Amino acid sequence: MYLVGIVTEDWNRMLAQYRSSSEWTVLYEYDLFDVGIDYMLIILEKDGIEITFGWTNWFEGEIECPESMRVELESYAGRWLKEGEPEALTPNKVAAWKQFEDKRREEKMQKEESQKQRGKGLLFEVSWPVTLAIVALITAALAYLIITGLS
Repeated sequence: MYLVGIVTEDWNRMLAQYRSSSEWTVLYEYDLFDVGIDYMLIILEKDGIEITFGWTNWFEGEIECPESMRVELESYAGRWLKEGEPEALTPNKVAAWKQFEDKRREEKMQKEESQKQRGKGLLFEVSWPVTLAIVALITAALAYLIITGLS
């Protein structure tokens, strides 16, 4: 079910209510340059139930949720919420964002794994600059020992 045309202040209050609850976890959160200016999308999950908050500066707030949550949401809003067709939360827009975010998460995990692989074999993981500094110190120490040992 889609609840649409939600006044921004009410939408923000409802979102804050759910985000402040430790029971709900964020699955996806739109975080590009125009977040909160032109567009916003947040998907929360609790016990297999998803609630999606969408907002645009043109159509204000929208929420996709199970029918059973309507009364609870209306109590947070302090008013009746209109059911209708979404503009910000169309299935295509939400699916495209999820796909984009999943790809971004996968790339981040691959990058982190690659960085871990570079440091494997050492007693601890170190960055390249630290590795070069260690090699330079060892080289200098060996050179000192060779020079002082020869004189």
